[in-house]
Amino acid sequence: MALQIHVERTAAANARAQAARQKLSGREIARRLDFSPVYVSRRLSGEVEFSESDLHSFASVLGVTAATLLGETPE
Repeated sequence: MALQIHVERTAAANARAQAARQKLSGREIARRLDFSPVYVSRRLSGEVEFSESDLHSFASVLGVTAATLLGETPE
């Protein structure tokens, strides 16, 4: 359970960091994904966990891989 919470917080924090680097607001991410701003906000805040599909969608919009959002580094 603790590992799952850590992964979710890591994914949310990394998604927020990538969005900030690109100066993308949550509303803009929502627009690009065709999701509601509330849906995006709840995931970026860590309130709701990312599904596998969410991870790939957010990663695509942010120009990174899902692994990057999860904090995985190349070996």
